[in-house]
Amino acid sequence: RTTIREALKSLEMLGLVECVQGDGNFIAQNLDHSLTEPLSIMFMLEGGSLVQVQQLRRAMELTTVGLAARKAGPVQLGELEEICRQLEEPLPETSRVELDLQFHYGIAQTAGNPLILATLHAVETLIDTQIRGVREEMLKAPYNLGQINRQHRAILEALGNGEERAAAEAMEVHMDF
Repeated sequence: RTTIREALKSLEMLGLVECVQGDGNFIAQNLDHSLTEPLSIMFMLEGGSLVQVQQLRRAMELTTVGLAARKAGPVQLGELEEICRQLEEPLPETSRVELDLQFHYGIAQTAGNPLILATLHAVETLIDTQIRGVREEMLKAPYNLGQINRQHRAILEALGNGEERAAAEAMEVHMDF
């Protein structure tokens, strides 16, 4: 019993099992975030850097946008269009950061690969922190905001045209910027 309790406690800490007092132990309903904690801890213990997060993000985004270009339908494109429109409005930067995250996660959702989406969710905290930091640094130069918005529009246009290569190139320009 002790061994089983310890195993269940470990699985609960990983987010794989939900322990409900008096009802029992159940497989977690949402496993998307079950890797977040272990990956974040591993990243910190290994002395990870924001450059490494950017490298991971770049690899994922370039692949994901190509897949999304093949699969984007009117509903997904409409949602991404709305996000771009809102990003171009005069909003507080905290709101723009959230919209920026929604744009990139929307592309990943559109790609339709549950493994990519689960991996993205697993490193969500790291990527969110990286995006916030990058935007903060970039927006020290006011003209960069327009550049970021144009880059998002270029990505959206390529997605709308179903152009996988153009979408990847537009994302690469964005990641390099």
